Parts: sequence; C-alpha cells; structure tokens
Amino acid sequence: MASSRYRVLQYIPFLEKAGIEARVVVIPKLTLERWRLFKTLKNYDITFIQKKLFQPWELAYIKLMAHKLIYDLDDAVMYRPAGDDYRRSFTRWLNFQAIARTSDLVIAGNSYIMEETRRYNNRVEFLPTVIDAEMYKPNDDQAIAINDKIILGWIGSKPNLKYLKDIGKTLDRLFLKYHDVELKIVADDFIRLERMPVIEKRWRIEDEVTDLQGFDIGLMPLPDSPWTRGKCGFKLLQYMALGLPVVCSPVGANKEIVKEGQNGFLANSPEEWYSKLSVLIEDFRLRKAMGRRGREILEEKYSLHHTAPIFIELLRAVYKS
Repeated sequence: MASSRYRVLQYIPFLEKAGIEARVVVIPKLTLERWRLFKTLKNYDITFIQKKLFQPWELAYIKLMAHKLIYDLDDAVMYRPAGDDYRRSFTRWLNFQAIARTSDLVIAGNSYIMEETRRYNNRVEFLPTVIDAEMYKPNDDQAIAINDKIILGWIGSKPNLKYLKDIGKTLDRLFLKYHDVELKIVADDFIRLERMPVIEKRWRIEDEVTDLQGFDIGLMPLPDSPWTRGKCGFKLLQYMALGLPVVCSPVGANKEIVKEGQNGFLANSPEEWYSKLSVLIEDFRLRKAMGRRGREILEEKYSLHHTAPIFIELLRAVYKS
C-alpha cells in the first residue's frame, strides 16, 4: 500500500546509513502466526506500527513484549472509511484510543490527525507523507506545446474514484467550452464521463512517474468529512514533484499544502472548480509558473531528504527516553 511504501519502506536506506537495523514485517492474518510474531518483539528496541489497529488483547500482548512502541498513521483510522455518513465506529475508536494511549510516540501525517490523537496522548509529532524528489522529477525534455491536448490528471485507487466522480458534471461542462481537454485516470479501475474523453491507464508502480509526467493539471477533489480530513494530500505532492499545478478541495492537509494562486487553487464548489480550472486551461505560462513553485515547495517541506533526518531523530529520542 502507498502508506507503507512512503511512510516506512522509503526510510529504510536512511536508517541503514544511520546505523539503525530495521526488519519490516507484514501482519499475519492467522491468529497463531500473529502471536508468534508478537513474541519476537522483545528482541527489538522499538516496535513501529504503521496504521494497523489491533484488538485490545492483541495490543496488551504487543505492549508486554515491546520495549518501546511507536504508532504511525496517515488516515483518520478512527472513522469508517466508506459510506455517505462516515459515522464514528465504536470499535475503531476503542482500538484507536488503546494504541494511542499506550504508544511511547504517535507520528501523525497531518495536523487534523495530530489533534485527534492528542486527546489521548500528548506525545504526538507531525511528520507529513513525503516524496523522493530524486525519483519524481519534471520531464523537462518533453516540452508541451500550447496547442497540444491539455490533460487533467487524477491518480488513485478504486475506493476514491467516487470523489473524482463528484466533479464529473463540472468536467463535462468544461469540455463543452474546451474541446482540447481530456481527463486521464491512473488507477486500478475507471469511471466514464458523459462528454469529456477519459484516458484509462492501469496503475503500475514502474510506470507511475511516466504516467504522471503526462498530466498538465493535477486534480484532488474531496468531500468534507471526518474521514477525508485525515487525508494527507499525497496526490498533490506527487503532482507538485513533477512540476504540475494543482486544483483540489480545501479539506485536510490540502489546505496546508496548497498556497492559493502560487502552486495551485483550492475549489470548494462546482463553480469554483469550473472557474479555476478554466484559468489554468487558458494560461499555459501560469501552469508552468505554478508547477515550478509547487516543485520548490515540495523540495523545501515535503521531500524525503528533508524529513529523513527528522524521522531518525524521532526514533532515537524514543529509544533514549
């Protein structure tokens, strides 16, 4: 999953260079295998759990075996991820409270998650999900002509396609005015629009950067709900790393990442989506200028090389505490 790749796996080489040995394990599904894994935690200085919630009796055994416990989350795991009402789940809240209270440190992916967690533990640090700026680079060799097709792009997974569908009528309305605009979806499933042509590209990790380099404008629509406020704006960072302007809903970390009029626009209604996308569609130079500024912001605040030393210091502080 993306959260595991970007909040755990990409840090491993930096840990090794710092003299920290790490073992990455996928949580087994079978109960007996889980207990065997939990028993081995006594062999490690720190147990780092990425987003997974456990039953109270599982967590009690984890805490008994682990010397130090760090919990990392980049989603509002205390809420239901699906459905229209996003109701609070008693079981999720119970399990989240338990791991939040018992952790020696909680690392939160955005300020909303951080504040939710501080209700149960004041040992919470903010660390955004970040991009390896050396891997994600703008394709400067492929100059985009002003008269070429303009590609509105979205990357994600099937459960989140419903958010893109929410602005489908606005995209169709844009196509009535701008016939040189198309939507490209990079995902494991797709939606169709009534008017705007849709380019379907099945996601493959080895093609991800190349696919994103084919976008002209990056999209991230979201409804405002307790679940979506926990989103960490990772799509935006991918777009920005590749020098793309972005248009997104002012929800969760999006409001912190996007500087209105600098690296993109915030859109809170169908009319705002229409008007702000129209500005970017019509102005090639503005798209390039915003893309450059987005890349600068990413390198300053959301790059792997910027946060890796911070991540390592958080581990060392817990180890020494």
